[in-house]
Amino acid sequence: MLKLYFLFSLQFLVKEVRLCLSVPEAGLVLALILSRLGWLQSLQGYVDREGNPMGFAGLVSHLHYHEPSNLVFVSFLVKGLFHNLCQPTRRGSKCFSQDVMERLVLVLAHLFGRRYIPAKFQDANLKFYQSKVFLEDLPEDFKAALDEYNMNVTKGFASFLLVVSKLADMKQEHQLPLSKIDFTGKECEDSQLVSHLLSCKEGRRAVSPFACLSGNSDADLLHPETPDHVTRCTIGISNISAPVLWPQRLDNQGRRMPLNAYALDFYKHGSLLGLVQDNRINEGAAYQLLKDFALTIQSISISLWELCGNEEDNVVLAFEQLRETFFEKFKKI
Repeated sequence: MLKLYFLFSLQFLVKEVRLCLSVPEAGLVLALILSRLGWLQSLQGYVDREGNPMGFAGLVSHLHYHEPSNLVFVSFLVKGLFHNLCQPTRRGSKCFSQDVMERLVLVLAHLFGRRYIPAKFQDANLKFYQSKVFLEDLPEDFKAALDEYNMNVTKGFASFLLVVSKLADMKQEHQLPLSKIDFTGKECEDSQLVSHLLSCKEGRRAVSPFACLSGNSDADLLHPETPDHVTRCTIGISNISAPVLWPQRLDNQGRRMPLNAYALDFYKHGSLLGLVQDNRINEGAAYQLLKDFALTIQSISISLWELCGNEEDNVVLAFEQLRETFFEKFKKI
């Protein structure tokens, strides 16, 4: 299973480089231009055919603790979404408006500041003094790009699950987990009910035989609300191994859990006390979360400058301005 998962990971890192030349080596500007022209639909290409790291591999590796958000960030970058967002106040200017900076922080908060709030607080009559607390949804263009990324990864991981399901121990799969009673259906072939249930195996190659009884199929395996135990237990792989980033999470009652807007709220008011009072985050935890967010912005800013090498690029300038502004606020707390 480890060998097969390694092959899936390698395929994910190599596939869908649709250019003959090595685009990342030509710099960020060329990658952005090509993506806007539609010549570059998806640039993963973190390793070449010899296994050597290339392109955005350094940035992705440096932010490995935020996986899969680091992979999603690069997909946004390659599609030119940050280039469209980071427009200066006027032509030739190196400064960006407060609105542009806040929208940039909003996107980064969805990727690198994912801290959930219990769903019950949405209906509670709470009064907030400085923070907005509940993070707004991603802008439509970023949301569409995230959906496309998730769909592409889901297709590849679903194919991987179908392959590894062939190696499952079917004797163990047909045993009840506690009593260890075997049930293959052969002992009840004269039962119309059993015959009907066993005839519904189509589209259920990677699903546990017992989970099939609840109507689950292979198409349900990668849905965020599908429990991990639906997958065949002997293959040792679950849907959480797929590098997808679902835009929302549901609690055990099916209610949407909103994201905490602590990063964007702090960028707006710069108050650690406001995060403690409104966002319901412990002061020490809030400090560490803001520090991690600031260091993430710094890593991105430095990496983009090294990849691009063009000090006039709007994306590089925008992240540099955001880095300076966020650290200036952070140092005051």
